[in-house]
Amino acid sequence: MFNRMTLPYKITIFTSNQPRHISFIKSLQRITSNLSVVIESKNTFNSDDKNSLYNKYFTEMQLSENKIFGEAHLLNNKSEILFLAMNDLSKLSLDRLSFALQSDIYIVFGSSFIKGELCNFLISKKAINIHMGSAPYYRGAACNFWALYDNRPDMVGATIHYLSKGLDSGPIIFHALYNGTVKNIADLGMYSVKVAQDSIVSSIKNGNIFSLKSTVNNEDQLIRYSTKKEFSEEIIKEYYKAKRNIKEINYKIQNRDLKLFYNPMMHYN
Repeated sequence: MFNRMTLPYKITIFTSNQPRHISFIKSLQRITSNLSVVIESKNTFNSDDKNSLYNKYFTEMQLSENKIFGEAHLLNNKSEILFLAMNDLSKLSLDRLSFALQSDIYIVFGSSFIKGELCNFLISKKAINIHMGSAPYYRGAACNFWALYDNRPDMVGATIHYLSKGLDSGPIIFHALYNGTVKNIADLGMYSVKVAQDSIVSSIKNGNIFSLKSTVNNEDQLIRYSTKKEFSEEIIKEYYKAKRNIKEINYKIQNRDLKLFYNPMMHYN
């Protein structure tokens, strides 16, 4: 059993290499001197067709990410870090990952889908996963995009839940929601990432992460289960064609029904 009075906490994070991931690593480094990091490197999206809507969408998201999280600067040497290619994490033996498997808290954010013996180990350790989307309503890939596509900006957010063998299906610890105002749609998703990260860091610092009760991730409440294949040029075209009104979006996120969310942690600007 973990002793809450023992400081500093020993933490492991399985993540990726984009600015939002690096920023989170640095936030965790500020609250513990014992952080193990496993990074699956992912290339920044780059389309050969500069006029494609894919390129437009991901350029907007990247600009928003850089604005909110800064550039992906090099990490300091305070932590032991293992770099992998994307999708290689579950291929490694537990022995190869042993340096990262002796912690009090395990966090998964932006890694590939974890399976096999590593998944079993992390489930036994009650690893925490950040799902960018409001489960159980939106699960799968690009959930916050689909919430906006469905004209449900009130559902844009993050779900902090216990890791499970199913995708985004583990017991929910809390939802993280951005309740301020945004000047453009791309910022809403990125601010939601920031709220999720800040909420986890503050919950670790004040010890609440060890006492928060979880609730069932009820599949009967599912609105959309999205796959990567569905995220097509035609869908993005429809998304832009809708020309969503930013005032309406701000109204909806500031007046969302909080009864739909569990232990909501929010940020206002």
